[in-house]
Amino acid sequence: AFEKEMKDSKIADLRNLGTTRWGGSNTAAAYLKNFVQCRGEGDDEKQIPWAHLDIAGTAWGAKSNVLVADGGTGIHVRTLHHMISEGL
Repeated sequence: AFEKEMKDSKIADLRNLGTTRWGGSNTAAAYLKNFVQCRGEGDDEKQIPWAHLDIAGTAWGAKSNVLVADGGTGIHVRTLHHMISEGL
């Protein structure tokens, strides 16, 4: 549904905005998929594994808590570091 919605425009070949306020991360992933050779499409040697990480919602903390100080959280840097370190 999101991929079809990306191509449903009167003025553009491809849109990067959904029609509702919901599903923003899904809309962004569907938009980006148009620029990446995905698994199961075309020549295996040209395929690029990829993921869309929607990190905006937790990138900034309004006040300190047990995990982060107020301001920029860096939470996703820690997440990516953990995933890479663990070979996930």
